[in-house]
Amino acid sequence: MKRLAFVLLLVALPLLPQDQSEVDLMRAAQQVLQGGEIKVAIAYKASFHLPDSALGTDVKVTAERWISNDGYELKLSGVVIKSDKLIVQADQLSYRWATGEIEPSGNVRVKAIQK
Repeated sequence: MKRLAFVLLLVALPLLPQDQSEVDLMRAAQQVLQGGEIKVAIAYKASFHLPDSALGTDVKVTAERWISNDGYELKLSGVVIKSDKLIVQADQLSYRWATGEIEPSGNVRVKAIQK
């Protein structure tokens, strides 16, 4: 999986504008790596974590399909977000890389888990 992420990084680097600052370049490279890891997790029907998410590390995300990743927004479909207290299901989910904002759309269900 790390090899795939590294290959994705190498492929994406020429696509980045040359006038970006070093910090922006590193952030973009990290997004490519994280996006690649998420794509592999979806292919293997495994759970993953959204990067830099305030949801925490105990929250598991699964998705049925990768829609797109334009560097600004990651889009997934058939998404389930599970924590020990809550389950969120959505037809689609948009994750904004710059802000960490998560926007579920379509049919969205939220269920509290009673213990």
